[in-house]
Amino acid sequence: MITITQKTKELLMSGSINLQVDTFKIMACSQFTPNAATQDFIPSVSSFEITATGYTAGGAPLSGQSIDRNNTDLRIYWNFNDPSWTITGTMTAQMFVIYKDTGTPETSPIVAIIDKGAPQSRTDADFVLQLNAKGLIGL
Repeated sequence: MITITQKTKELLMSGSINLQVDTFKIMACSQFTPNAATQDFIPSVSSFEITATGYTAGGAPLSGQSIDRNNTDLRIYWNFNDPSWTITGTMTAQMFVIYKDTGTPETSPIVAIIDKGAPQSRTDADFVLQLNAKGLIGL
């Protein structure tokens, strides 16, 4: 399940966020209850961030960002490459937080929270978060 925050909607409507140009990261977290109304910035979820050898605090940068038009289902999607981490030992995460990285957690808005429904684990392997091939957010 994907939760789009109210802050994201506000920033998109005001033109304060550019899904193709801005710097975004994805943070891996343990299970928590997403709250689209109150989880606006990184400090509201940072206590849930996981630790693992090969995982960098603050998450991985997103790459390959694009806005894709799909005339079959009449939607526009925000897409990017599936994020991955090369893990030594075990990495377990259930929630993944995408945010605009401003360089300061207190001003880095949360864009979306992905709940995989159950903890996902990898041991001594690449942890690849496979997302919808069409994209993450569709309008």
